[in-house]
Parts: sequence; structure tokens; C-alpha cells
Amino acid sequence: MPAIHVDRLTLKLEGLSERDGRRLALLVAEALGTAGLTEPVIRGALQVRLEPRAGEGLDALARRIAADVLRELGRSA
Repeated sequence: MPAIHVDRLTLKLEGLSERDGRRLALLVAEALGTAGLTEPVIRGALQVRLEPRAGEGLDALARRIAADVLRELGRSA
């Protein structure tokens, strides 16, 4: 299975504590790690933008971020 190597993950979110930001980063990493990519992907910098959803928990937000990253990777493969 191909690996995803992330040199740097930057999250810009308003209203999130440092603790929640760290947790979100870990959740995104876990979601990417369990994505089950089947083809190798090589890509430089990648940026995704998401609109906030009222009442959305960190788990759901992490899944949305990972899904958008994987969708963008698929476009470049």
C-alpha cells in the first residue's frame, strides 16, 4: 500500500483552542493513514479550503479535511 508522507500540515481555524487544533491534526493524520490508497501519488504543496459547519465535531471535520485532501491527490495522480 502506498504511503502518504506529510512534511507539514497547517490548519487555519478561528475559534479553536490549541488543544483542539492538535487533536484535529492527529485525527486528520489518522484518517489519511487509513485511507487505503492503491496507487502511488507524488505531489508538492496541496491546499484545500472548507467552509465551517455549525456544530460540527472534530471527528467529522477531520474526515472532511482528509476526504478533500484525498480528492485533490486523486486529481493529480
